[in-house]
Parts: sequence; C-alpha cells; structure tokens
Amino acid sequence: SLTQAINHLSEWAEWAKAWQLRIANSKCVAHRISTAKSSNGECRYAIDDFKLDWSDCTRDLGVYVDNDLKFVQHISKITHLALTRSYLILKSFLTRNPVVLVKAFCTCVRPVLEYCTPIWSPHHINLINKIENVQRRFTKKLYCMSNLSYKDRLVSLKLDSLNNRRVKQDLVMCYKIINGLICLDFSDYFSYVVSDRTRGHNYKLAIQNCRIDARKFCFARRVCHVWNKLPTDVVNACSLNSFKRKLTVFDFDD
Repeated sequence: SLTQAINHLSEWAEWAKAWQLRIANSKCVAHRISTAKSSNGECRYAIDDFKLDWSDCTRDLGVYVDNDLKFVQHISKITHLALTRSYLILKSFLTRNPVVLVKAFCTCVRPVLEYCTPIWSPHHINLINKIENVQRRFTKKLYCMSNLSYKDRLVSLKLDSLNNRRVKQDLVMCYKIINGLICLDFSDYFSYVVSDRTRGHNYKLAIQNCRIDARKFCFARRVCHVWNKLPTDVVNACSLNSFKRKLTVFDFDD
C-alpha cells in the first residue's frame, strides 16, 4: 500500500541525510486518480510527520496529470507555451521564407506539443482541435498561405497534421514494445488475438472491453485499432527505421 511505501521511504531518512540527499517534503503531494468525487480530507499521508497536501493536478516528468486522466490542464499549458513560441518566431525572424520559418517551428514549437504523447494523447475533438490550432494558425500567417485551406497548406509545406503524428508515435511505441526495443513488458500492455482467421497480419492485438473512458482511450487500447489494420509488410518491418519509413505513406487523420 501507499502507506507502507511511505514508511519504507522514511526508513532511509538517516542514510539520505548522511549523503546530503534529504527528501524535499515540501515538494511532495498526495494525488488520487479516480472518477469518484470523494473528499480528499478523509485520509492524510505523511513523510516524517510532515503531512502531505492533496493535489488535483500533479506535474510528473513534465506531464501534468489530473484526477480523471483527461490531461486537460496539461494540454492547456503546452498549447499556451507553443502559441507563445510560434508568435515569437514570426516576430523575431526577419526572413519571410516559409521553409526557414517551418524549420524553426518544427525545432522550437512542435516538440512542446509532442512530448510523451502516448501518455496523454486526447480523444475529445475539442482538445484535438486545440492542439491542432497551434499549427493551423502558424501556417496561415506564412507568406502566400493565408488563402489556402489547412490541408492544402500542409501539402504545400510538406507537413503532417499533429494528430497524424501522434498516431504514428503511438504505433512506433507499440512496435518497440512488441519487438523488445524498450524496457516495457509486452504482457503488461497487450495480448495477441487467438484466432484461425488468415485475413491481415499475424500480430493482431486483442482489444479489451472497458467501461471508463480513461481506460478505453489509453495508449494500450487505442493503438490496437490502428495496429491491427496495418499491412503485413509494415508490421513485419525488419527494423525500427524501416517501420518509420513505411508509416510515412499513411494518413491516419480519418
């Protein structure tokens, strides 16, 4: 339990002090992930008699995690930062060459919107559009692009939509897990379909039944739908780079 883990952590307090690695109790919080609207005050956790405050949104390795795992606050924060950076690019660069400005956007802005997307990739259309609007606004302000539709602008600038790129990142992570290229156990995320049907490839993933949206649209489930529809030659790619190259021809926006 969490209490036992905290107690075990406290047992190392003397060792931590000896090596000048004291635990920053004031930076620790308690966070409950649940759809139930129960009172957080009913239970208080403590580290060395320091009572932890409850948090509705906690930053963990750069990702803001909220109670219901919708990541609304995380998306709001990264889109605000990305819009600020894209505005500064248009304001700071003297050149109006779209090629140069797009490179600056891909270098300084897009990584903000794509950090750890397999964890927080949204399924609500309003959140998807909120992220996409960053690239939509930026491309519309480029030279000779204001009269083109968003799709035409992407074709002209040789860009993928941000939603399309998130799906591809999900598939790349799935490929890594299946082929043991990352320290994640396959059985913790997926299981293969047991069937005699010969249609499609031989690495189809089972789709679990889920009741809660947080589980229904999490990485381990949402990626199965797209993965199972990939052609055999893509799934059987001999290397990760080969798999990425073969994904470039697909448009997953639909």
